[in-house]
Amino acid sequence: MIIGHSKPKLLLVEDELLHVINECREQFSEVNVYTNTIITVGNSLSEHSFTSLLNGYSEVNEAKVDETDPAYILYTSGTTGRPKGAILSHVNIIHSLIHYKTGLQTTDEMRTMIAVPLFHVTGLIAQLLHMVFIGGSAVILKKYNNEKYIKQSFETKVNFHFNVPTIFIMMSTSPLIKNYPFDFVRLVAFGGSPIYLQTLQKLKELFPNANFHNVYGATETASPTTMMPTEYPMTKATSVGLPVKNAQIKIVDSTGKELGANEVGEILIKGPMVIGGYLDNDEANQTTFVDGYWKSGDIAKIDEDGFVYILDRIKDMINRGGEKIFSIEVEDVLKSHPEVIEAAIISIPDEIYGEKVKAIIVSDTLNESTIPQIKEYCLQKLAKYKVPEVFEFVKELPKTASGKILKHVLKQR
Repeated sequence: MIIGHSKPKLLLVEDELLHVINECREQFSEVNVYTNTIITVGNSLSEHSFTSLLNGYSEVNEAKVDETDPAYILYTSGTTGRPKGAILSHVNIIHSLIHYKTGLQTTDEMRTMIAVPLFHVTGLIAQLLHMVFIGGSAVILKKYNNEKYIKQSFETKVNFHFNVPTIFIMMSTSPLIKNYPFDFVRLVAFGGSPIYLQTLQKLKELFPNANFHNVYGATETASPTTMMPTEYPMTKATSVGLPVKNAQIKIVDSTGKELGANEVGEILIKGPMVIGGYLDNDEANQTTFVDGYWKSGDIAKIDEDGFVYILDRIKDMINRGGEKIFSIEVEDVLKSHPEVIEAAIISIPDEIYGEKVKAIIVSDTLNESTIPQIKEYCLQKLAKYKVPEVFEFVKELPKTASGKILKHVLKQR
């Protein structure tokens, strides 16, 4: 567990979550040594509350901090396995904040609403620290609620939205959205997982005066690695943009050989925003970092103009009898279907081809009886071998706290 792995000297815990720590103590005795000093945050005025701590001290002693010193340990989202503790330095974060200010052209007039967790880079760096850096403001939702997000972002005139696509999907498909004009929104950014063209089109209708930016990054890159410029041709609409300043990006094959324009391979990233390593994880540090580059595990290509395209996770790519199938491509087609809310593509074993394509779909109207119709729809846009052979219809897809689909959970079902 994260408490035992990170070995904290002090825990800040909200009043209503204190019982979770007590339960951990009972179930995992090894964490007791790390839960002795607890400061509660909330309405409590007890001796160990944050309010009492502030009231009891007036003198602040400044510590000497080097730019390469650790600032945060953020745990990866764990979409493919156990989360890893990424050690982010001060210089990692400073470079990312500069990238956001210059790349998105933000000013002190920006106001954002944080609806994603602050223990991930989007909420913490792209929004909260970004607003502190530029002198903007942030409205923080304790927990995401679609109706509350729509109403409060309108009432507080939030002009900068930065979310995972899942939140934008829920927002844009809500009947409530028609009651609120968002013509005052100036900037919309998204990242964390692929956004579907259908969703992007809905967002452009919802925020008619906004600039749109797809941002690609990870915990290991302290958020942004690439960013879409303010203006770009529609032929680049599926790209995640151009590398941020000081980022070195290359595409390599399975042997580590660097590939050329439009050739497909793994994307490797180097620069001052890339972490130095993971906490107490020698194996990951040795296999994930090569010559200063972080191996992302993402399949990508870079076109002749330098625009980057993320095609899939290496672990999610499907190999059907030697034919490579990128799950994002199939998901994009399914999402373009007017009755599909969300979709995920995974591989399942096949006796003849080794693997075959399975689609898990969220829809209010589609079901087993409509599978022939869905297949026909896919055949109009995909090669036959890419069309899903197996379908499952669910009410919702399992996701991380940051909104990423947990495909390894889907594969285990």
